[in-house]
Amino acid sequence: MADLQNGASLSFANWRRILIADLNPAADVQGQYVAATVVLVWPYSSAMGSFSLLLAESDARLRTGKVQLKITFYNSAAKEVAASRIGIGDTIQLGLEGCEWIASADHLSTPGKKADWDLEYWRTAQLEVGGLPFSMPDLTVSRLEEVATFLLL
Repeated sequence: MADLQNGASLSFANWRRILIADLNPAADVQGQYVAATVVLVWPYSSAMGSFSLLLAESDARLRTGKVQLKITFYNSAAKEVAASRIGIGDTIQLGLEGCEWIASADHLSTPGKKADWDLEYWRTAQLEVGGLPFSMPDLTVSRLEEVATFLLL
């Protein structure tokens, strides 16, 4: 329960939060998550089967250095995240397990603000938007306030 005091939800209670600036592809990301605010959304592309978000640290006091991170979901994960209607200003928690690290080729971001790496999710992801957790590809949605669980295959 101590983790809940540090901003972790019930879905990530036993996970360790890592700051965007501290992300490193050489590190073990097992049991780690990023908590951030959505600052830009690329709409779902049916041609590419992708949906992308640009995240920034939620706490303005932590916004020094490389504090923006681009996340791209593909295939069924992209459809499910896009269907959640996630938008700019939403606070999310994203598990790092299952991600692929891609060297950032995006030079259009604010200089010095974007991480050197983008994260891609092709098969599985754990994501919580506000109080609504998602797990892909077998999407499990449970609304904490309603205490109801759904399993979509």
